[in-house]
Amino acid sequence: LPSPALYAVLAAQIPGSARVVAAMRCGPAFFTEQPTQGRAALWACRGAAAVTSNSREMLPWLAARGVAESRLHLVGNALDPANDRRPPASPEACARLLGEFGLAPDQRPIVALGRFDAFKNQDGLVRALGLLRQQGQPLPPLLLAGPVTEPDRLAQVQALARQHQLDVRVVPPVR
Repeated sequence: LPSPALYAVLAAQIPGSARVVAAMRCGPAFFTEQPTQGRAALWACRGAAAVTSNSREMLPWLAARGVAESRLHLVGNALDPANDRRPPASPEACARLLGEFGLAPDQRPIVALGRFDAFKNQDGLVRALGLLRQQGQPLPPLLLAGPVTEPDRLAQVQALARQHQLDVRVVPPVR
């Protein structure tokens, strides 16, 4: 959200202060739904020396609204570099893991990784899948994996899954 970037851009106006990088960690839809936040974000981005986003859609949205493309940078979500060097799992290992979740080897689930909180929006995902279910779409099981930082949100996700008759399984974090 733009608030920290706004403060930084204002502070950057002081002679001798550091250059500011604004980080936009949401997509354009948020700013369409929240126009005041969108105006604040644009102001912050226009005043920043650089703008980063983890959303491919955000950069062209900002450019179309006057933020110089030369200052826009895609920065993907950070993953442990060791994951890049790890060999892919064998079909047997995949089948074994799926079996641990009560799934057949040919049952490929949807997997969503992230802590249970408002920003990760698992309840929005379950609602969207519920709409697809109402339209008669066949859906694979959904595995939600991540630490539970908001227990009420987990309970809400589980209630929505029951309401929409979805196969949602919560996977505890692996240490």
